[in-house]
Amino acid sequence: MNKCIVRPITDRRSVRSFDRSSIDQDTIKRILYAALLAPSPKNRQPWLFTVVTTSEIKTLISNIMIDKIKILKESNNNDSTVRIELDNALITSDIILNSPILILVQYRNNATCLDDGLSWSIMHNELEALEIQSIGASVENMLIEATANGLGSLWVGDIMYAGTEISTALNLKYPLISAVVLGHSEKKSAKSTRKKMKDIVDWR
Repeated sequence: MNKCIVRPITDRRSVRSFDRSSIDQDTIKRILYAALLAPSPKNRQPWLFTVVTTSEIKTLISNIMIDKIKILKESNNNDSTVRIELDNALITSDIILNSPILILVQYRNNATCLDDGLSWSIMHNELEALEIQSIGASVENMLIEATANGLGSLWVGDIMYAGTEISTALNLKYPLISAVVLGHSEKKSAKSTRKKMKDIVDWR
């Protein structure tokens, strides 16, 4: 079978080390515009992005994460698996602190329907699941667009360890659900392994 090379998807890497060079606002806007193009149920577009550029706010977020993770480590002292995960989250707090750009991703869980399509009989929890999937699509769009613009990026899930505390401290309007770090990669990131096609696809 011929290999299908699709760039910049195949070039995307999770970058955890960035240099100090700045990113112009037009590039950031292009990345955010890519996020806006993601599909969402009934075109609800249930996302809101907060772009953090100041060291003061990044320091605040990092410190909140450190404090919360320390509490979680104390309460899970006997669980080695949890402790390892929390240690990794501490590393993420340092990445956030030293990142050029941090984009906080909020879930507008009371978004209004913008589509003129037919109404659907779908439960509240089911709608939330679909909306969260669409937010994931918007984040992926940002990562791919960042790669296309020569930037490194990291999808930050560890921020959720202190999601409530960060939302309160920054007076965010909606629940914090994820984050993205952007910057120029300090070094070439290794390609992570992926499962083989035969292991993840069921042809019928």
